[in-house]
Amino acid sequence: MPCLLERLESLREIVAGRHKAQFTTAEVAELTGRSEYTVRRWITEGKLHAIRISEGGPRGRLLVPRDELNKLVATGMGSQIPAATLDARNHREGT
Repeated sequence: MPCLLERLESLREIVAGRHKAQFTTAEVAELTGRSEYTVRRWITEGKLHAIRISEGGPRGRLLVPRDELNKLVATGMGSQIPAATLDARNHREGT
């Protein structure tokens, strides 16, 4: 039973992520199987676009748009991202 509950929680997290328009660098790191440092380096190098918002600390917080996750998959850098996370736009647009 605990294993089943764990799997259900994992599925709930994936489904909840489908509705997000932007992800934190920590979330992108978790989804891609990379470190947060690597995600921040990709942003600094221009490989990944992020938006800095003023809340979340002295320098603000970086948010990565969903479209950028799609680009990561296209370039092979985000092959571990669950398909359910990436195709949210298709479900909203009815395709």
